[in-house]
Amino acid sequence: MIWKDRNIILFSLLLAMLIGWPVTYTGFFQRGANWISDHIQYNWGDYADFDDIVIIDIDETSMRALESQLGVWPYERDVYAVTIEYLQQAGAKKIVFDILFSEKRQGDEAFSEALQIDDNVYLASILLHEFRFLDERVTQALDKHGWQVVNPPELPNKGILLPHTQLLAHADTGVISVFPDEDGVVRKLPLLLNIDDHYLPGMMLSLLSDGNKPQLEFDWNTDRAIHDGTSWPVTPLGEVTLKYPVNLQDMPVIPFYKFLLYVYSGGNQTHDAFRDKTVFIGSTASILGDYAYIPGAGRVHGLGILALSYHSLKQANLLKTGVMAADGMMLFIFILLIGGLIWFRGIRPLPLMVAYLLSIAIAYVAAVLFYRYVDI
Repeated sequence: MIWKDRNIILFSLLLAMLIGWPVTYTGFFQRGANWISDHIQYNWGDYADFDDIVIIDIDETSMRALESQLGVWPYERDVYAVTIEYLQQAGAKKIVFDILFSEKRQGDEAFSEALQIDDNVYLASILLHEFRFLDERVTQALDKHGWQVVNPPELPNKGILLPHTQLLAHADTGVISVFPDEDGVVRKLPLLLNIDDHYLPGMMLSLLSDGNKPQLEFDWNTDRAIHDGTSWPVTPLGEVTLKYPVNLQDMPVIPFYKFLLYVYSGGNQTHDAFRDKTVFIGSTASILGDYAYIPGAGRVHGLGILALSYHSLKQANLLKTGVMAADGMMLFIFILLIGGLIWFRGIRPLPLMVAYLLSIAIAYVAAVLFYRYVDI
């Protein structure tokens, strides 16, 4: 009778796996998997070294402090011209604007002249919610800034809002739009977007290319994207999965009003703060509503996610997802412990409960080790 009971339980385990497998493709399962992975990231994440980036934040304090001199937001473009000139004199490696300059404004002439000093300035583009037919101006811009892609993923056509022509003629661009999962958390970011069959890179990839070799190749045998000798793990949609550090709040941030004090004081005592750095300029003011949610840390402004995504891609600090070997090992742990105890001890409540709890504990440790040491 015990032998028969053992076989019944083992058959039940097999039946449970066959029934459970389709469940892994449901939203309920995905939410559970996301909760576990977010929990592991938040509690077992690494500390990042942000010595290659710095943020200039047009925060609410800066807006109030500068209102009497610059007026209300948005500021005239000659303010950004002065910003570029100072940062280039300070030796900034790249200057990235997380500000959309899609329309003409006063000060564009000075801004355009500043952009021509060097080719290290990047202006933001954003996706439109629905696909829009493109005019000649946009098509010409995409011809200039689009990438060549080998074995691209199947991506839907999207519309784009670019910096206006006068500015984009002297700067590079990248897409800053983010795409949260169903629960509102940003875990993955696309390397490139399909804009009317032109491939425009996300800002993090545009920055990493330095304007050279604008080509990306996808190897779907290994699920990796390859650019200029460097490769990254990607999802079937060509997205990278960010491995969030636990010290995101340690990214160096300088309020805009303090930065302008440095600029107009005429001194160079702050040059070391920007030398050889990639400088991100934007606003975290809550009135603009530019924020998203990340695992464990809650709400974070888009400026921080933009800087982190570039830093993560540059350092190859990314996660591999959907690894069958890792999933198989987790399943093997459960089968080995539960099946083994059933085989040797029979159907007894206490051994079964011990086996389940021990399996969960060992699987959790294995998941942490996968995350810490092989980025799965």
